[in-house]
Amino acid sequence: MFGVVLWTCERSKSAMIWCEDHGDLAFLNLENDFTGQAGAVERGDLLEFVSFDGPDMREARQAVRVSTEFAPELAHLLDETAGAAPQAADVSDPSHQGAQVIPFPRKTPVCNFRRKRAVS
Repeated sequence: MFGVVLWTCERSKSAMIWCEDHGDLAFLNLENDFTGQAGAVERGDLLEFVSFDGPDMREARQAVRVSTEFAPELAHLLDETAGAAPQAADVSDPSHQGAQVIPFPRKTPVCNFRRKRAVS
C-alpha cells in the first residue's frame, strides 16, 4: 500500500500515514518498521508499506520511502480544512439518519496516539 506521511514525532519515533485506500490512518513505528533513517521521514513523504490491522489501530510495517516531498501541502490543507466550521448533516435526508459529524482535530495529535477501533 502507498501513503503520505501526515505527521511525525521524533520523541516517540513514530509517524501517522494517510493511506491510498482512504481507510483508517496507519501508525508507523519508525524504529522497527521503517527501512531508512527514522529522523529522515518528513510530512508529505510518500511511503510504500504493508498494512496490518492490529487490535487497536491500523499499522504500517516494512515501510520504505518512495519519494520525498511527494505531497508537502497535504497536512497543511488538512489543517486549514479542520479550521473551517463543520457543516451539519441534513437529517431529513434518509441517507444521513444516525450520521454524526466529527471534525478533524485542529492540533497535531499527541505522539503516543492510540485509538480503539469502533465496534460495528
